[in-house]
Amino acid sequence: MAEVIGPLRLLFDGTVRRSARVSSRYSRFVGVMKLVLPLTAALLVGLVVMWPDSDLRRGALGLTFANTNVGVDGEAGMERVRYVGTDRLNRPFVVTAGRVTPRSTQAQRFALEELQADMTLDDGRWLTLMAARGLYDRDSETLRLEGSVDIYSDDGLELHTDSAFVDFVAGQARGSDPVRGQGPLGLLNARAFELFDNGRRILFTGGVSLTVRPGSDG
Repeated sequence: MAEVIGPLRLLFDGTVRRSARVSSRYSRFVGVMKLVLPLTAALLVGLVVMWPDSDLRRGALGLTFANTNVGVDGEAGMERVRYVGTDRLNRPFVVTAGRVTPRSTQAQRFALEELQADMTLDDGRWLTLMAARGLYDRDSETLRLEGSVDIYSDDGLELHTDSAFVDFVAGQARGSDPVRGQGPLGLLNARAFELFDNGRRILFTGGVSLTVRPGSDG
């Protein structure tokens, strides 16, 4: 089984070695991906962790929503939710959701639809994560994203998969669906991925392939 571990190392099967230039470009690609996945997933959780707070429901601290109503399935929820804030490093972010619905009477599980998280990094670059739907469990502190998960950065890097599971207690994330990445460097494909140590390490597994575009700059 081929494995690729980052963010600063490129490991193949022990016999294939790339030039320092290719390794540098690949390390940059993997380095960005290991930052993007846990960071943007944490932003999404920022939306629902504060759900029970009455001040937030009134629009304080940057949280706004169009209305609360009962959907066609008979469940009450908030629609067109928008949460604006900064992280602990004072980087601005915006999280939006088409709808947020509690899935338990104790308001410990929340279903989210049409998710999008945007953040501006220290160097001015922006990151965007989009997911069709998600399920957040406050008891276990886990987030499951499904129905396509797409990540973009303004320097042309993209990552696409069909689902992802984030465990915030363990500081891990994983996905068992095919992963497709692309950027100025080239293309990356794998059957699954795992993140460890709060995103410090990323592992791509199962049929890992990297296609480098000729003449791409590192």
